[in-house]
Amino acid sequence: MLPWLCLQRNMRGATRTLKNESTSLFWKRCFIFLLTLNLLSMLMFFFWGFEPLLGDDTAYGFGVDPIRADYIHCVGKRLLVDPTTRQLGGNNGTDVIPLMVVPLMLDLMDFRRMMCNINVPIRLLVLVQNGREAMLSLYLQELERVYGWSGRLVVSRHPENIGYSAAVNIGLRLALSLPREEVPFVFVTNSDVMFSPDLLPNLLRDVHEMTRHDAARMDELAAEVANEPSKYSPVLRRGLRVLRSTVNDNRLSTSALLPDRIRYASVKEREKAFSKHYGHFCAYYKGTCFTSFMLTRLAISTVGYFDENFYPAYVEDVDYSLRLRLLGFQERNVLYGKFVHRSNYNIRLSSKVELPDALWYRRVRSLSANDAYAMMKWNRPRACCGGYKEPYDGMVPADVWVKDEARIQRIRVYGHDEEQGVQSLSTTGLFCTL
Repeated sequence: MLPWLCLQRNMRGATRTLKNESTSLFWKRCFIFLLTLNLLSMLMFFFWGFEPLLGDDTAYGFGVDPIRADYIHCVGKRLLVDPTTRQLGGNNGTDVIPLMVVPLMLDLMDFRRMMCNINVPIRLLVLVQNGREAMLSLYLQELERVYGWSGRLVVSRHPENIGYSAAVNIGLRLALSLPREEVPFVFVTNSDVMFSPDLLPNLLRDVHEMTRHDAARMDELAAEVANEPSKYSPVLRRGLRVLRSTVNDNRLSTSALLPDRIRYASVKEREKAFSKHYGHFCAYYKGTCFTSFMLTRLAISTVGYFDENFYPAYVEDVDYSLRLRLLGFQERNVLYGKFVHRSNYNIRLSSKVELPDALWYRRVRSLSANDAYAMMKWNRPRACCGGYKEPYDGMVPADVWVKDEARIQRIRVYGHDEEQGVQSLSTTGLFCTL
């Protein structure tokens, strides 16, 4: 009897062990399944975009939302590129956007929708990615794979985030490197916008009609600049060298065609210089113009590039607007069509998601570094009244700025401290160096 009891006890122990092991294996499998399901859900969420977060927004009121398979196709339609036959459509008409530059960071879904909403062809599309957002990177890779061969798509990636101004400047510099007949103006736009069908065709008509005298003026300016330094150059009287931007050094930024005769003239004289020309055309007349606008080649060539010290974004539009006014350029606001802007989309989205780029942007924005820089340059925060009439109270010409790379790098590093867990830079210390 005793051996049987021992055998029975051993069998019970073995059964209990098997139960424990099977139970443990069951829960392990459940855990792996749930983890996989969660990962797939996250990928689906980011692939289809962030619109559930802002579902109560009335930003989209034109047409039917395209299905996911259409998003890549929409870009091809705008570029007049057939990826199947590899045929290119004609894009030399006046109803074509010559060059369109779009800075991108967290706004993948908005960009895809916007490209399906635009109803005019685009000769050259320049997309600049700031940051490392994974789904945006994958989408841009797919666009390059399908349309990169055409020469009508340029994708520029900057994982370190070069800022909004620098992203726009990539498109502006490319524009000035191309023939004037090919790119007489540039379309700069945020992604969180929508246009009614009549807006962009009418806007293009206005730009072509109202800039027809710009080419002759640029020829005159180019001839004058070619003979500088002149009697209007202060440095010549002191025996110094005229400072100009160079291709290999982006620290000093000066315009290409602003002669010293205008650059160093009195405020009243400068305001007359381009008073017969339009500098930019706004797609939105009820709010900030620089959400979506056409910038003329004449304006880029004389006002210069966007000041990259406004980092990573905001206030750069106010700065550029003031510089346009200093040279007397007119502003054209459209009074037709309907325009919808999902205002401050990157700011609102960065406060709702935990993506690395969103965390970085949230932390950097808390510094309000651009307000401090605006006070230094214009003695005014943002677009507030008062302040200097000229940059640095007249000490620096309107088209000139010097990139403070060390300051930008300090801001960039500060944004990563939250993720790295290293408090290497105090807020107080940073403000002292802005």
